[in-house]
Amino acid sequence: MCDGGACRPGSSGGDGFPTNLPSGNYELVICISGSVSLPCQNAGTIPFQGLAPFKSAITSALDQWLAATAGTPDCSRGAATFSGFDGSEFSATASATCGDATETLTLTVRHLP
Repeated sequence: MCDGGACRPGSSGGDGFPTNLPSGNYELVICISGSVSLPCQNAGTIPFQGLAPFKSAITSALDQWLAATAGTPDCSRGAATFSGFDGSEFSATASATCGDATETLTLTVRHLP
């Protein structure tokens, strides 16, 4: 939970999404690894304007990437997982497996000062 600007590990939602996020802006950094790896890149900044819309924006980014595998035969996607917020950042991870190849998308979500 956050109190007076100091954040400590707190509770997460039923699906693991952190619930102890302070207001402000968050930078998204996308990394893709697996059979094909791409360098990490900045994907922009999003404002925290409440937990539900913020969570929706993060899960939407994961879903858009995973949707690219939807029409590919022999592909399955894994569930999104979330790390705890450590007062500075958390990560959201999802994967897709197509045949013998697995790709993992990791979004690092950093609170900007």
